[in-house]
Amino acid sequence: QQDWQVGVTISLADATATATLNSNSQGWPRWEEFTELLRDLSMWSVWYESGHCLGCGEWNMLDARSSSYEGEITPVNFATGNWSVEDEKPLVPNGGRAVLWAQIGADRSLFSWWIRDGMTVCFPQFDNSTDPNSFAYAICDDGANELADFVVLAKHQCFATQNNPSHFVFAMVHIKASSSSKPNRAMAPKQYEEVLGQATKNLGRVQFPATRDYLLGRLSRGNAMLWEWNGGQFQVRLSRGARLPQSAPVRVTLANFNGQRLHVHVVVVQPHQIAGNFEAAMNRTPVDFKTHMLCTLLCATDGAARASSAKLSVVMSQ
Repeated sequence: QQDWQVGVTISLADATATATLNSNSQGWPRWEEFTELLRDLSMWSVWYESGHCLGCGEWNMLDARSSSYEGEITPVNFATGNWSVEDEKPLVPNGGRAVLWAQIGADRSLFSWWIRDGMTVCFPQFDNSTDPNSFAYAICDDGANELADFVVLAKHQCFATQNNPSHFVFAMVHIKASSSSKPNRAMAPKQYEEVLGQATKNLGRVQFPATRDYLLGRLSRGNAMLWEWNGGQFQVRLSRGARLPQSAPVRVTLANFNGQRLHVHVVVVQPHQIAGNFEAAMNRTPVDFKTHMLCTLLCATDGAARASSAKLSVVMSQ
């Protein structure tokens, strides 16, 4: 697989971008498509250390006033499981964009990490042996107009809190790959902008029982995958392309999500940032601009989640 190298020049005067192929990248088959994308100003943005952003052909100044983030951060050592933080989902080889659905849970991508380890890491008290009435289903809703990459509908007594005794939880899991796996990679707030924005936007779409019916509709048309928690791990119950039968027991189970009280969790998995480095950056005086920017993005999403009685947790690298 060849790496194509492109030089991009931004014109500050008229907010346009031009690109040239490096001498070792002549003949790139997608060159025309790439240059066409650059003409669409809504497709790209440029961040500057000064705090300015060039987006949609307009200049903006980020009011990055937050200097700390006090929300929940879950550090994960992805190297221990040999997980590839640069691979969001299993794709066809040689640069293809088609998803290999059957490989979710079997390869080393972040989608597979969620199916294999994510539930245990993010909800460590979830254990069938401590609650015989518990259950958990994971639905891969990846695709156009997705609600989240994965949606988890579960029941367990561990979810009950002092102010909300419900055992039911609805979790939206948003996953984005890191742009680098180097241990000394620099902080990059841009890596979090899209996934946090998506998490905020889609949280506003949640309304039961309509959300449950939307997910069952996706499964009924063969547009989603389904896993069931069994024996301490998720097991595939419905492959992509297969249609959920009307007699499937999961329909009866998920009927519980009918608008009654539940807990909503938003899980953002973006391993680009190393959690320890982020915490160290927040403790420096003065706080640098990139840290201000990342804190502001995280605080904004956390605030939107709290406004919806939801809890945000962010998975970073350890």
